[in-house]
Amino acid sequence: MDLDRYLGAQIPLDFSNPKPWVLSRHIENLVSRIQGEPDKRSQKTRDKNDIGDRHLHMSFAELQRMRLRELQCRLVKSIVDMRIDPRTPVDWEANLKEYIQAVRDYDFMTECSQRASDPFDVSAERLTDDEIMQRAAFVRNAWQTDEEFHALDAVMPLGTGPFSKSWEAQRNPIGGTRHASIRKTWYGAFLERLGFAILGAGFLLAPMWIMVLHKTRNTCLITTTAFVVVFGTLLAWRMEKPADVIAGTLAYAAVLVVFVGLAV
Repeated sequence: MDLDRYLGAQIPLDFSNPKPWVLSRHIENLVSRIQGEPDKRSQKTRDKNDIGDRHLHMSFAELQRMRLRELQCRLVKSIVDMRIDPRTPVDWEANLKEYIQAVRDYDFMTECSQRASDPFDVSAERLTDDEIMQRAAFVRNAWQTDEEFHALDAVMPLGTGPFSKSWEAQRNPIGGTRHASIRKTWYGAFLERLGFAILGAGFLLAPMWIMVLHKTRNTCLITTTAFVVVFGTLLAWRMEKPADVIAGTLAYAAVLVVFVGLAV
């Protein structure tokens, strides 16, 4: 494998065919070595299925980033051509349409990264993924020596894992079953909602208890100030629109002012 061929410094950017240059900029992120090892149960299953010990991780998301970069190159060239000579016929509409769709696809891939089993990650922790990657590498005689395999350690911008919670000891469907995915997604969303419910209750009940148990003007003022500042900071962290942050902070402050009026 001649990795040096694809180093960006040695491949000029040819706008008529930017693929080689784009590949030189992304090749290091396509595949990495997983440094972890399967547990005994998982290793036994791999031995039974004649799966080797060259555990890899590959990223389909990086392929999409390559596509975005290639389309970016084409659009940049179109803009330069139009600016230099407006009479030059430039077919930029199709590339722009593809770029917009590619960004939407990448946003979807980003959402999928929150799933328990990301379908755009191919990781050796998953039994079938491990088998496919090792077979593909064996057919191309890739990373078959220890020197080649461990050389991947020097090319690890995306880390070395773990990319899954545990090594599989049995085969599972790619991306998980639909019902299992829905159940895990619902459960995760429920835990998030429950956490926010507890947090909201805490922001109301904690200052109420403090001001009722310690009925002094200074205690009420300090408690109100501290909780409003913390609450406003959390809103600024979680919310995107400044108007929503201001409205939420003012509403919370108004509630605490009522507590102060009742306590003092």
